[in-house]
Amino acid sequence: MERFLETVADLFDVGRKVTRIGDSVLRLLPQILSRLHILEQCPDSSQALSRLLVHLTKIVNSRTASPSRIKCALNSLCSLLGCNRDSLTWRTAMQLIVRSLSSPLPVVRRAAAEGLYENVCLTEVDDQVLLLLSETVWQDTSPTAMVSIHDAAHTVERILLMEAESSKAMLS
Repeated sequence: MERFLETVADLFDVGRKVTRIGDSVLRLLPQILSRLHILEQCPDSSQALSRLLVHLTKIVNSRTASPSRIKCALNSLCSLLGCNRDSLTWRTAMQLIVRSLSSPLPVVRRAAAEGLYENVCLTEVDDQVLLLLSETVWQDTSPTAMVSIHDAAHTVERILLMEAESSKAMLS
């Protein structure tokens, strides 16, 4: 599995220079990452997965990436939410997705909310998170809507990231 992920990461490296290859890898990546059953418990042990996570982080944080590339990267990050919640991989993916809920691009906010909802609805998660993700109009751009969007994003972040951290501390 590691060798396969190394090949995918290498293709991603090539894809930074050849957009056609990069976009193809980016569209295929969610399917690959969602089938990492071997690495789910200890995803941080995979160097290739770490490389892929760095590439995805660069795309999501890029000011020049197209919204469609960012959406593909978010889909890949959402696929990593099946990993162990105590892992750095899970935490990084969750942080990037939650931060995207406050993106200036409505299409990115909506994609982040939909992907997050699809990946956390089957887990033990606070019902308030599911309610916020499903009922907030993420693609709205009016000033009042933006205030409620940022409030919803902050609440989702607080519940998913900070409570995960506090439950981790209680187990220690």
